[in-house]
Parts: sequence; C-alpha cells; structure tokens
Amino acid sequence: MRLAVSIITSRYRKLLFYVLARLFSFIYGVFMKFFTISAHPDTAPSSLVFLLHGWGANGQDLLPIAEEWAQSLPQTLFICPEAPEVCDMNAAGFQWFSLGDWSERAMQDGIEQAAGPLEAFLSDQRAKYQIPPEKTVLMGFSQGMMMSLYVGLRQTEALAGILGYSGALLGPSDDLPEHYPKPEICLVHGLSDPVIPVAAHDAALGWLKGHGYTVSSLKVPGLPHGIDESGLKTGGEFLKRRLG
Repeated sequence: MRLAVSIITSRYRKLLFYVLARLFSFIYGVFMKFFTISAHPDTAPSSLVFLLHGWGANGQDLLPIAEEWAQSLPQTLFICPEAPEVCDMNAAGFQWFSLGDWSERAMQDGIEQAAGPLEAFLSDQRAKYQIPPEKTVLMGFSQGMMMSLYVGLRQTEALAGILGYSGALLGPSDDLPEHYPKPEICLVHGLSDPVIPVAAHDAALGWLKGHGYTVSSLKVPGLPHGIDESGLKTGGEFLKRRLG
C-alpha cells in the first residue's frame, strides 16, 4: 500500500513539475524584453524575422543588421528579443542558457530549458501580428543560432526559413525529419572563428543535408567570430527569397 501511494505521489510531483515548467515558460516568453525595426512602422507587417543575439550580448546587439535588411524588406517586421538570463560572465549582458559547462548533457539540458520561453514568445508575437509560420524566419548569431536551429527544427508548421551565423547544431535527433516539417536553412561561418570553430558549421551542414534538409552555406575566409558584409548580403538575399 505504501509503495502504491509512493508511486502515485511521485507521478503527481512529475505532473506538477511539468505544469509549473510550462507555466513559467509561458510567463517568461510573453514578458520577454524585445526591440523592433521596420521600414514602415505604421503599416501592418506581412512577415516576421526574429533575430536572436549571442551569449553575453543583449536585445539591441543585432538592431543594426535588422535596420540594413529592413530597407529591402519594407513589409517585414524585425524583432530582436533579449535572452531572459543574465550572463554568467558579463552582468551587463544576457544568455539563452549557461555556458559554464560545455559537456553534451549540460548543453542539451540548457537549450531544452531555454526553448520553452522562446517558443512562447514566438507564438505570442505571431498571434499579435497574425503572421503564419510560413511567413516567419528565425535568425541567430552564435548561441542565438543554436536556439534558432533547435526551436526552428521543432515547429509543427514549417517556418519560411532559418538563418544562422557562427553557431552550432545542438541536440540533433534522427527522428526530427519524421515528426516535423523541414524549413529551408542558410548557414554562414567564418573560417578563422576562434570561439566556435568552423568544424561546428561543417557538422551542422553535414547532419542537415544528410537528413534531407535544403541548406545553403557560406564560409568566409579570414573572418573571426562575427558577421561581415558578405554574410549580411547572403542573409539579405536569403530573406528576400523566402519572404519577398
């Protein structure tokens, strides 16, 4: 009898934890701080681009890139959310999840926990502007690219695309293509990146193409951890093709 009660109690605890986790994810997502750029802010947008900053940065970090792209995509609203956690190593910056432990298990746990609030934020913004997934692109730099790929590949309706810079693919799962649609993807990486080596780009590219995703890529000679003019041009062309 005591064993049965213990099992039931354990199940209720797990259920309560799951419900609370989903609730907190929703709250964090809905109230996530963000910044927006639009060439025509008084006009309702016909598409959305979410730009996810890297580890230690903030929601304003990618605004200059959004401003440049907005000139050729006047009907698109660019949204730059700010990660909800204060950065471990930079109190003035933010992180989607901690990078204090780079082990596979820690990274997987971190990105899984971070995905919930971001998904809630994306859903809230799409509902607010009445924009469907097929008119939505996720863009990310560094850790933001990790988030864009992880969340973007797990949408029940295909996004218009995923655009990633100088990041990596975390938590790949062979059953992803069987359960979720395949958005088109563009990846850009510097060949001289000392933070996230270009090998991470090659690994992501290989896995994605090997599982049937349509992926274009650009490797920039001499570029360290960042985005240069060639990367901006490639990204802008990808956005115009997917949203124009």
